[in-house]
Amino acid sequence: MTDANKPENKKHEIATWRPNITANLPILIAMLGLIYGIMVMTGRGRRSDGECHDLFLKNKRELVTSIISARIGILEDKIRQGDSTKLKTEELGRAKQSLATSRLELNNLLYFNIDTSLAYFLRYFSSNRANYLEALQDNTGKLPVCIRDTCSSLSNYPFIKPDTLQIARNDDLSLMQYIDKYPQMGFSFFLAIAQMSLWFMIASLVVGAAMKTDKILRDIRYKWGNMLVPIAIPLLVTGAFAWFLYMKLIDEYVISDNYFMDGFNNRMIWYSVPGYLVTVLCFSIYLFLANKLELLNEMAGGKNIKLEDNIELQKQYKTLRDAFDFVFLCTTIILSVFVLWLGSLFNAVNNIEAIHFYAMLSGKPLLSGDFVYLTGLMHSLLLLMFYVPVRLQFNSLQVTKDQRSADAGDASSKKVIKTFWDGISTVLITASPFLTTVIQKLITGFINN
Repeated sequence: MTDANKPENKKHEIATWRPNITANLPILIAMLGLIYGIMVMTGRGRRSDGECHDLFLKNKRELVTSIISARIGILEDKIRQGDSTKLKTEELGRAKQSLATSRLELNNLLYFNIDTSLAYFLRYFSSNRANYLEALQDNTGKLPVCIRDTCSSLSNYPFIKPDTLQIARNDDLSLMQYIDKYPQMGFSFFLAIAQMSLWFMIASLVVGAAMKTDKILRDIRYKWGNMLVPIAIPLLVTGAFAWFLYMKLIDEYVISDNYFMDGFNNRMIWYSVPGYLVTVLCFSIYLFLANKLELLNEMAGGKNIKLEDNIELQKQYKTLRDAFDFVFLCTTIILSVFVLWLGSLFNAVNNIEAIHFYAMLSGKPLLSGDFVYLTGLMHSLLLLMFYVPVRLQFNSLQVTKDQRSADAGDASSKKVIKTFWDGISTVLITASPFLTTVIQKLITGFINN
């Protein structure tokens, strides 16, 4: 038998179905976050059914219909009297023209949906801001308004009378019907769920990044005993930050439970706590890796080892530095996406019918974007509180200085670009929560226009 006719030896096949914990675990944890987010946003509690409700102006059409009908009646009486008393031709002509216009407007209102835009009602209603806010938060929803009507052909006009506009609540809309009516709310709703999934996934990724450094300085591994001290400071600082921000600076609920979801503020406690806990986890790993870099620096200094002379030390330094930068980047993502979601939520709430009409009457939105700017600015400040001290410590290490000396041999143009990018990227990353508010404001303005 020739070699060509011999059967080929079967190569050993490596099973590709075995679990890949590095990739699979973050996916599974992200799925847990997705489920948790859905339960928080849609789950039923003891005091809340978890469903969104609509606030709309119930009797707006009826009030306008009555005022137009009254105007038509007055015009018809004037024309009849004008024909008998020989009213001036010009004045009689204006009255007939006004009557024709009023009848057309009434027909359009009753049969051709002229009221699809809230701007149509703006010329008829006027209300006090304080009364409007009280009606939005009151279960009765009775809003005192002044109804005004103008007609140049009538001597007693403009006609003004007090009345009551009913802000009603509709609990019968399903979630999809609600999102169909308010697409901005749908974007905010699903972004909230996606954000929770992202938070859970980031928690697993930063822990994995820390555990990958266990081969470096094996006595300092990433485990609970070694993390007690690094986690204590971020927990204390972030807890104090959240307490002062939400209990002192923001001393009342910005979004009332009556605006669009029962029990909304209680849900937001369950929603935001995981985000801040993951932030604490990131900060603790950030400090843990910074400490490990310092110990590596002391070890190299004690043995008089130069970074450029030791390939193994270069690998260890690069591993710690990359993990260090990755964890900090994850922290900025957590805080920035939270600000982006908060801005989208404000925009969605401001577009609910009764709340949007408040903005049209008062000239300012119910939920001000300044609150989102404040949150973004405070989150940037929280990042700086950890970034500046640790970065100064990082830059003072001898191994870091050795790395810079090694980079000095690069081409001058490449060195300038790298130096510029390192500086500008630091500013952009630490200011990213605040910059996100600016971007969100631009997107909101584009959508609303």
